[in-house]
Amino acid sequence: MSIKYPNKPLLDNKPNSLPATLTLAQYAVERVQGDVSDSGGRDRTQGVVEGLLENSYRSMVLGEDDSAAGYRLLARQVWNSYQSNMPKERLAAIGLNPFEDTDREVRRRLLDTKDGMPPEVRAVLRTKLGELPETSVPTGATNAPPEQAPSQ
Repeated sequence: MSIKYPNKPLLDNKPNSLPATLTLAQYAVERVQGDVSDSGGRDRTQGVVEGLLENSYRSMVLGEDDSAAGYRLLARQVWNSYQSNMPKERLAAIGLNPFEDTDREVRRRLLDTKDGMPPEVRAVLRTKLGELPETSVPTGATNAPPEQAPSQ
């Protein structure tokens, strides 16, 4: 693009976002951040970060490690971009949750035995994360015959 359109900004309202001066990572973060800031602020940005982290874990389960790393990096960059644009005195009120807390919460939701991913997917993710296997078998997930009711 820098050869064909060297003087055409890639981002709206950012005249310095020329193809020769903007990395792909910067472009991706700015596009996501622009979409977020246009339509929602804090809650929407928090949701986007959580969604990117979820995509990262789903990619990890599928063995798409490069995609998983890319989604995680983009989540971190969107988080950093939002936080760095907030006035320091307003971070407590309108800042995002700490990145590590958000990551832990997304992981907890995905690994939840009741509402999370299917057991087989959770097992793969736990293995990839180096976590211990689940200790309890979900009800109805065995091949054992049902218990007989006592006869009277």
